[in-house]
Amino acid sequence: MRPPQRWALAALFGPFMLLAGAPLTAQAVATIRGVVVDDEDGNPVMGAEVLVQSTPLRALTAEDGSFEIPVPDEGTYTLFVIADGYGSAEVTADPATTAAEPLRIPLEAQLFDVPGVTVTASRTTVRPGDAPVSVAILSGDELQRRDVTNLKEALPFAQGVTFNAGHMDIRGSSGFARGVGSRVLMLLDGHRALTGAESRIDYNILPLLDVDRVEIVKGPNSTLWGTNAMAGVVNVITRPPLGPPRTAVRGYYGVFDTPGNLHFTDERLSMRGLQIQHSRQIGGAGVTVFAGREGTDGFRQNGGQERWQWRAKAVFGAESSRPLEVFASGKREDVEEFFTWLSPERPLQVDHADLVDWKRN
Repeated sequence: MRPPQRWALAALFGPFMLLAGAPLTAQAVATIRGVVVDDEDGNPVMGAEVLVQSTPLRALTAEDGSFEIPVPDEGTYTLFVIADGYGSAEVTADPATTAAEPLRIPLEAQLFDVPGVTVTASRTTVRPGDAPVSVAILSGDELQRRDVTNLKEALPFAQGVTFNAGHMDIRGSSGFARGVGSRVLMLLDGHRALTGAESRIDYNILPLLDVDRVEIVKGPNSTLWGTNAMAGVVNVITRPPLGPPRTAVRGYYGVFDTPGNLHFTDERLSMRGLQIQHSRQIGGAGVTVFAGREGTDGFRQNGGQERWQWRAKAVFGAESSRPLEVFASGKREDVEEFFTWLSPERPLQVDHADLVDWKRN
């Protein structure tokens, strides 16, 4: 019999945050113009990401496939272009030439993953093979194929990533000290996913349905990202809310199987979850909203948990090189606490007096 529920309310980044999509750069004196099209039929490719090599400059293509990137000076630049369902492209561009005639960049449709680019390894756009440190990339499609319920279950699929007492470790370089936390920095779209009031990352509130890719930088990166990056950096990059309206629904259900000699209840112990996300263009902003509920009875007494969570994101000027993001996220939980077993012969049960103990997050 469960005692009355107690609720805890938490926000991942505080109630509201205004985030700049890219750092400020020198004043632009020229502009690279172009259009991204399908190599086969010539149709425009909307939402393709165009990045300028070795700089933080980027842009997303508009509905007609066009893009504009202000650059600090004249000269030749190398552009990387990536888009869902297409192979990546690398081209050179001269602002003076594209002013007269926009650069046409064809993309070839592909059904397999490509290496793409990374911005976490050096805070500039480079290919993973050109990065000064070891980098692993997990695509959003790969995470869906892995059939995981949260990022904590997905990250160990990258070589060298493990978890110790709930804390992430890369290549065993950070060790673990209880109460001190991990030496791996977790980022969400380039911004810290851990506030000063939290002791560990809540992986359940990170947007699995909305993940475009996860960049994992292995090794010390304190020079670029600060002291929390002594063992590495994990950057979760979400999909830009562009294109036609998109709705995604995800659900799962599982049952715990208790060995006969440890049987303690006739109830079916299960885990379940339902999540829904919708993104669309509203005026000049791209908006994504998410809501979900997850719960588990656990495989032992006092192992239950119920979680409600929500998230909203708005991106203004997503097609520019410096978009503005507004992000809000929150959750509430009801968590039972398993302190100690009843006896060595009954390890999945607790004393009746402990059934009223709850953990407040």
